[in-house]
Amino acid sequence: MADTYIRTAETASSTLGVQVSPSAQTSAPIVQLVPLLKAVYSGTLYITSLAISLVKPLNFLIFSPIPVFLYVLAPVIVFLQLALNAFVWSPYRVALYLLDALYPLYVLCGVACITGGILGFAARMISQILVDNVLAAKVEPEQDEKGVKVKTEDEVATTVDVKGKGKKVEKIKFET
Repeated sequence: MADTYIRTAETASSTLGVQVSPSAQTSAPIVQLVPLLKAVYSGTLYITSLAISLVKPLNFLIFSPIPVFLYVLAPVIVFLQLALNAFVWSPYRVALYLLDALYPLYVLCGVACITGGILGFAARMISQILVDNVLAAKVEPEQDEKGVKVKTEDEVATTVDVKGKGKKVEKIKFET
Protein backbone atom coordinates (compact mmCIF):
# COMPACT_ATOMS: atom_id res chain seq x y z
CA MET A 1 0.00 0.00 0.00
CA ALA A 2 2.88 2.33 0.83
CA ASP A 3 4.47 1.35 -2.48
CA THR A 4 1.34 2.56 -4.28
CA TYR A 5 1.59 5.97 -2.62
CA ILE A 6 5.29 6.22 -3.46
CA ARG A 7 4.68 5.31 -7.12
CA THR A 8 1.86 7.84 -7.28
CA ALA A 9 4.15 10.50 -5.83
CA GLU A 10 6.91 9.58 -8.33
CA THR A 11 4.45 9.75 -11.24
CA ALA A 12 3.16 13.11 -10.07
CA SER A 13 6.67 14.47 -9.59
CA SER A 14 7.85 13.27 -13.01
CA THR A 15 4.96 14.95 -14.76
CA LEU A 16 5.67 18.18 -12.89
CA GLY A 17 9.41 17.88 -13.44
CA VAL A 18 10.24 17.66 -9.73
CA GLN A 19 12.55 14.92 -8.49
CA VAL A 20 11.73 13.03 -5.28
CA SER A 21 14.73 12.48 -3.07
CA PRO A 22 15.57 8.89 -1.99
CA SER A 23 15.27 9.85 1.71
CA ALA A 24 11.57 10.60 1.20
CA GLN A 25 10.95 6.97 0.22
CA THR A 26 11.37 5.50 3.73
CA SER A 27 8.32 3.54 4.85
CA ALA A 28 6.35 4.04 8.06
CA PRO A 29 6.96 1.71 11.04
CA ILE A 30 3.47 0.25 10.80
CA VAL A 31 4.23 -0.95 7.28
CA GLN A 32 7.10 -2.99 8.71
CA LEU A 33 4.75 -4.59 11.27
CA VAL A 34 2.28 -5.88 8.67
CA PRO A 35 4.33 -8.96 7.63
CA LEU A 36 4.91 -9.83 11.29
CA LEU A 37 1.18 -9.58 12.08
CA LYS A 38 0.37 -11.76 9.06
CA ALA A 39 2.81 -14.43 10.26
CA VAL A 40 1.41 -14.41 13.82
CA TYR A 41 -2.17 -14.66 12.56
CA SER A 42 -1.45 -17.52 10.16
CA GLY A 43 0.57 -19.38 12.85
CA THR A 44 -2.27 -19.06 15.37
CA LEU A 45 -4.77 -20.25 12.77
CA TYR A 46 -2.58 -23.26 11.92
CA ILE A 47 -2.13 -24.27 15.60
CA THR A 48 -5.87 -23.94 16.26
CA SER A 49 -6.83 -26.05 13.24
CA LEU A 50 -4.21 -28.66 14.22
CA ALA A 51 -5.60 -28.86 17.77
CA ILE A 52 -9.14 -29.27 16.45
CA SER A 53 -8.09 -32.01 14.04
CA LEU A 54 -6.33 -33.88 16.88
CA VAL A 55 -9.30 -33.62 19.27
CA LYS A 56 -11.95 -34.48 16.67
CA PRO A 57 -11.49 -38.29 16.90
CA LEU A 58 -11.78 -38.05 20.70
CA ASN A 59 -15.20 -36.36 20.43
CA PHE A 60 -16.72 -39.68 19.41
CA LEU A 61 -15.28 -41.39 22.47
CA ILE A 62 -16.37 -38.62 24.83
CA PHE A 63 -19.90 -38.07 23.53
CA SER A 64 -20.86 -41.61 22.45
CA PRO A 65 -21.96 -42.92 25.91
CA ILE A 66 -24.22 -39.92 26.58
CA PRO A 67 -27.20 -41.17 24.49
CA VAL A 68 -26.98 -44.55 26.22
CA PHE A 69 -27.13 -42.96 29.68
CA LEU A 70 -29.99 -40.70 28.61
CA TYR A 71 -31.91 -43.72 27.27
CA VAL A 72 -31.43 -45.60 30.55
CA LEU A 73 -32.34 -42.58 32.67
CA ALA A 74 -35.34 -41.54 30.52
CA PRO A 75 -38.02 -42.89 32.93
CA VAL A 76 -36.41 -41.11 35.88
CA ILE A 77 -36.11 -37.88 33.90
CA VAL A 78 -39.76 -38.02 32.80
CA PHE A 79 -40.91 -38.79 36.37
CA LEU A 80 -38.90 -35.87 37.76
CA GLN A 81 -40.31 -33.54 35.10
CA LEU A 82 -43.88 -34.57 35.97
CA ALA A 83 -43.25 -34.32 39.71
CA LEU A 84 -41.68 -30.88 39.36
CA ASN A 85 -44.55 -29.74 37.18
CA ALA A 86 -47.16 -31.03 39.63
CA PHE A 87 -45.55 -30.01 42.91
CA VAL A 88 -43.44 -26.97 42.08
CA TRP A 89 -44.32 -25.19 38.85
CA SER A 90 -48.14 -25.47 39.00
CA PRO A 91 -48.41 -24.18 42.61
CA TYR A 92 -45.91 -21.47 41.74
CA ARG A 93 -48.03 -20.35 38.78
CA VAL A 94 -51.22 -20.43 40.89
CA ALA A 95 -49.56 -18.38 43.64
CA LEU A 96 -48.30 -15.89 41.07
CA TYR A 97 -51.78 -15.57 39.57
CA LEU A 98 -53.38 -15.04 42.98
CA LEU A 99 -50.76 -12.52 44.05
CA ASP A 100 -51.22 -10.67 40.80
CA ALA A 101 -55.02 -10.67 41.21
CA LEU A 102 -54.90 -9.64 44.90
CA TYR A 103 -52.23 -6.98 44.50
CA PRO A 104 -54.68 -4.01 44.67
CA LEU A 105 -56.16 -5.38 47.91
CA TYR A 106 -52.67 -5.87 49.34
CA VAL A 107 -51.74 -2.28 48.49
CA LEU A 108 -54.99 -0.97 49.98
CA CYS A 109 -54.39 -2.83 53.27
CA GLY A 110 -50.78 -1.69 53.38
CA VAL A 111 -51.71 1.94 52.84
CA ALA A 112 -54.50 1.65 55.44
CA CYS A 113 -52.06 0.23 58.02
CA ILE A 114 -49.48 2.92 57.36
CA THR A 115 -52.12 5.67 57.48
CA GLY A 116 -53.59 4.23 60.70
CA GLY A 117 -50.14 4.15 62.29
CA ILE A 118 -49.45 7.75 61.35
CA LEU A 119 -52.87 8.95 62.56
CA GLY A 120 -52.55 6.95 65.81
CA PHE A 121 -49.12 8.39 66.49
CA ALA A 122 -50.37 11.92 65.77
CA ALA A 123 -53.40 11.42 68.06
CA ARG A 124 -51.16 10.10 70.84
CA MET A 125 -48.86 13.11 70.56
CA ILE A 126 -51.76 15.57 70.54
CA SER A 127 -53.41 13.92 73.57
CA GLN A 128 -50.07 13.90 75.43
CA ILE A 129 -49.64 17.62 74.74
CA LEU A 130 -53.19 18.32 75.94
CA VAL A 131 -52.72 16.26 79.12
CA ASP A 132 -49.43 18.00 79.88
CA ASN A 133 -51.08 21.41 79.44
CA VAL A 134 -54.02 20.48 81.67
CA LEU A 135 -51.76 19.13 84.43
CA ALA A 136 -49.56 22.21 84.28
CA ALA A 137 -52.60 24.45 84.68
CA LYS A 138 -53.90 22.46 87.67
CA VAL A 139 -54.11 24.55 90.86
CA GLU A 140 -51.65 23.80 93.63
CA PRO A 141 -53.11 21.71 96.51
CA GLU A 142 -54.72 23.59 99.35
CA GLN A 143 -52.52 24.59 102.26
CA ASP A 144 -53.52 25.66 105.72
CA GLU A 145 -52.39 28.83 107.48
CA LYS A 146 -49.07 27.34 108.52
CA GLY A 147 -48.14 26.30 104.95
CA VAL A 148 -48.74 22.57 105.56
CA LYS A 149 -50.42 20.67 102.79
CA VAL A 150 -53.94 19.56 103.66
CA LYS A 151 -54.56 15.93 102.77
CA THR A 152 -57.68 15.11 100.91
CA GLU A 153 -60.11 12.47 102.09
CA ASP A 154 -58.84 9.95 99.52
CA GLU A 155 -55.23 10.44 100.62
CA VAL A 156 -56.14 9.85 104.25
CA ALA A 157 -58.30 6.78 103.52
CA THR A 158 -55.77 4.84 101.43
CA THR A 159 -52.21 3.95 102.26
CA VAL A 160 -49.71 1.52 100.81
CA ASP A 161 -49.14 -1.78 102.61
CA VAL A 162 -45.48 -2.73 102.18
CA LYS A 163 -45.95 -6.34 103.31
CA GLY A 164 -48.88 -6.75 100.97
CA LYS A 165 -46.69 -5.80 98.01
CA GLY A 166 -48.37 -2.54 97.21
CA LYS A 167 -51.98 -3.39 97.92
CA LYS A 168 -54.15 -0.51 98.99
CA VAL A 169 -55.58 -0.87 102.46
CA GLU A 170 -58.38 1.16 103.94
CA LYS A 171 -58.03 2.44 107.46
CA ILE A 172 -60.87 1.58 109.71
CA LYS A 173 -61.81 4.11 112.36
CA PHE A 174 -62.96 2.69 115.67
CA GLU A 175 -65.42 4.69 117.68
CA THR A 176 -64.80 4.94 121.39
